[in-house]
Amino acid sequence: MGRLGYRASGVTDRSDEELSLNSGQRLCFTTALAFSVILPSLPARVAILANAVDTKTISRHTGPITGIYTLSVFISAPLFGKMSDRWERRSVLAMGLSGFSGSLVIFEFADSLLSIYLARILGGLGSGAVTPVALALIGDFAPDDGWRARRFAWLGAATMTGFMTGPFLGGSVFAAAGSPFSTAQYALLWPAGFALLSAVVLALAIPCERRLRPCSASAMFCRAKFVVQ
Repeated sequence: MGRLGYRASGVTDRSDEELSLNSGQRLCFTTALAFSVILPSLPARVAILANAVDTKTISRHTGPITGIYTLSVFISAPLFGKMSDRWERRSVLAMGLSGFSGSLVIFEFADSLLSIYLARILGGLGSGAVTPVALALIGDFAPDDGWRARRFAWLGAATMTGFMTGPFLGGSVFAAAGSPFSTAQYALLWPAGFALLSAVVLALAIPCERRLRPCSASAMFCRAKFVVQ
């Protein structure tokens, strides 16, 4: 047993390689989609909660609400990356996914602007735990540098797909619902359920065996920061 809580191994199983890739792709897609899916309805939500009709007041909140999520990711990702280097990857990943899932529920049922701000901060912190660990899982089970580089690109593609899908899905639901507080909007809670389910599944599925020289999650995050939400 190493200090990271994994059995050292000089070889990797192909199923472990594919598991790390598939898990990382799903997680990066989900966090990116959950970030962008609320953007179409965000101005209307702010207008109702702030009891404002002027665009100046609405824009004064929509910008920071959007930016504070990214800032939280920027601050927390290196910290969670170091935590996952010291502890088991799956523990940090499960913690991040649980917080991320909770933030989506808080946001959807928020009854004040403060609740929305807090939800986006929590969501950014949770996403900050997901991104570096997903990258590190690729590095842990990569048989060679070429394989790792290609899989990093796939994670980037999954993230970009989530960013593009989110506004389309959120806009479609908002157009059909007519209000950001309509019960139809609850359909957008599915990323929360998926993230929570992923936390449970990945905690059980991610193998405890790692390479003899496991990679650093914080280093992987810096080398592939294009996937940061």
